[in-house]
Amino acid sequence: MLDEPTDWTVESPTRWIIADLVSHEPYAYKDPRFSYTLNAWCPYLNRCKLVCVFRDPRVAATSIVREVALAPYTQNLKISADHALRVWRAMYRQILDFHCTDDAQWLFIEYDQLITGTGHEVLSKFLDAEIDSGFVEQQLNRSQPIGRRLDSGVSELYERLKAKAEVTQAAVLRGGDRRS
Repeated sequence: MLDEPTDWTVESPTRWIIADLVSHEPYAYKDPRFSYTLNAWCPYLNRCKLVCVFRDPRVAATSIVREVALAPYTQNLKISADHALRVWRAMYRQILDFHCTDDAQWLFIEYDQLITGTGHEVLSKFLDAEIDSGFVEQQLNRSQPIGRRLDSGVSELYERLKAKAEVTQAAVLRGGDRRS
C-alpha cells in the first residue's frame, strides 16, 4: 500500500506492452492498480477518458476482506477491515491528489449508480457510447457495509469523491465547462 503520490518509471519492455495494448482502439481497461500506475500509461493514451468508480469505503472494505478470505490466489493472506480501509484511502488519494489534474478527462461515479442504472445516462454521454444496461448483474452486488464509523481521513476522502462525482456528472449532463 502506497499512501503518498508515487511516480513510476517504466522499463522499455513494459512501455512496448502498454503501447501495444492501447494501439487497438477502442479499448477499456479496469484495474484497481491504475490508482498507482496510471502515470506510466498516460504517455500512451490517446483520446482517453477516465472513469473513477468508487463505493462507500465500508462496503469496499467488506468486499476486500471477503475477497482475500475466499479467493484461491490470496489463500495465504489475511487482511482486517481496518487495513482494507487504509488500502481504500491510499488508492483514492492517489487518484484525487495525483492523477486527477484535469476534470475534463474524468468522470467520477458511484458503484451503486452503475448497479441501479441511475448512472448509465451520464456514463454513456461521457464516453459518447451506448451503454448496455443488461451487463449489470444485480445479484453480484452482495457487499454490506462494515458496522463501524469511518476515521476522519477516510470520511473526508469519501466526501471529496462524492463532490467530484456531483461536479463531473453535472458538467457531462449539461455539456459545459468541466473544471472544478
